[in-house]
Amino acid sequence: MEHRSLLTYSFSTAALALGLFCLPGFASAQEKSPTATPSNIQMVDAIVAVVNDEIITHRDLAARIRTAQQQLQRQKLTVPPREILERQVLERAVVDRALVQFARENGIRVDEATIDNAFNSLAQQNNLTAPQFRERLLKEGINPQQFRADLSEEILLYRLREREVDARVTVTEAEVDTFMAEQSGGEAAIEWNVAQILITPVSDKPTDMAAAREKAQLFYERAVKGEPYEALLREASNASDASRAGELGFRTRDRMPELFMAAIEKLAPGQIAPPVQSSAGFHVLKLVAKRTAGASSVAAGATAQQTKARHILLRTGPSLTDTQAEAQLLSLRSKIVEGQTKFEDAAKAFSADNSAAKGGDLGWLLPGDTVPEFDTAMNGLKPGEVSTPVRSQYGWHLILVEDRRMQAVPLEKQRQLAKVQLRERKADEEYIEFARRIRDKAYVEFRLDR
Repeated sequence: MEHRSLLTYSFSTAALALGLFCLPGFASAQEKSPTATPSNIQMVDAIVAVVNDEIITHRDLAARIRTAQQQLQRQKLTVPPREILERQVLERAVVDRALVQFARENGIRVDEATIDNAFNSLAQQNNLTAPQFRERLLKEGINPQQFRADLSEEILLYRLREREVDARVTVTEAEVDTFMAEQSGGEAAIEWNVAQILITPVSDKPTDMAAAREKAQLFYERAVKGEPYEALLREASNASDASRAGELGFRTRDRMPELFMAAIEKLAPGQIAPPVQSSAGFHVLKLVAKRTAGASSVAAGATAQQTKARHILLRTGPSLTDTQAEAQLLSLRSKIVEGQTKFEDAAKAFSADNSAAKGGDLGWLLPGDTVPEFDTAMNGLKPGEVSTPVRSQYGWHLILVEDRRMQAVPLEKQRQLAKVQLRERKADEEYIEFARRIRDKAYVEFRLDR
């Protein structure tokens, strides 16, 4: 069961560049008893880290590690040795905890009604009722209350990124020109698989920065001399000031941080790049493999998948809250899926935009024709499927995919696609920097080795 399908934005690139694996965003908050105190919790479940005034327990860490292993296996990526993965996952937990605390301190909230609707949406995506979904969770060894807590934090982090990062990212026409010029070298897209060791300075003080730079240079020199990269990765994971990451998986240029591309583009598979510096620290990069993928979406003569779709839009305001809109769409979806009403009839009756008269018909859509949240949800549907409610800047949508086809991409549409890809890349990089700042401001105490 894949419960990340609730969200319409993937945080994986930012997580990878931070020196972490592509892990689910669920924070797996520690279970708290009303009468528990730090001392008696430690007797039952050891504390592995403290983030400001909150703890991360061994049980919490173990659950995250299991999830990480499962996701890496699904993505057919190498699962690193236990001690490396353990420290990677713990660092991700620390970052998540610091971000959740920041979100709450700055007024971002997730009410119970929103969690209820999200829970019910996930149940429907799995073709289950809410009670059946709870039973499924219990059978899989997942506490439903803990699942709801994790779900709440996932939504919270999504809203935080939306407000603090995504809304502030801009892409200029000059940047689009440069990007398209880079892509025009050929119709075939190249994908790179990169591994990294990330050495994080203790602080921004010149002496600490110099020490981290020197350590990264030492790892680089040892790797070039033939020491196994995995052994160096394991050694780096045992340093208190080091973060690690294994293979990032195959990624095209537009999904790779620019500083990574500059370092590895001219390498042959198996070669190591000299250390490069980012806002997160100093990276020692290895090009694991390189391959040719499909046609570039912004190359000359490119084709792209078009989707024929309909939607129902509910606009929120004084007379209709987010919770009410989502609940109304969930009710409409149930009637449509059960055959009690047709999608186009519901759109004519309830949709709040100009497509209502046409039964919500949006025609044939190319990637980037709609806002990112809508685009992502639509792309996750098969022909004939109806989405769960999707929130965008325009309100709440219910989406029906009717058909798909491949179509030549006009030049103007190629520019739109390029702008979308650039915006995603810049947002990922901005989120890396944002998360690093929040992490650096937090009081963090590791107790994993005690």
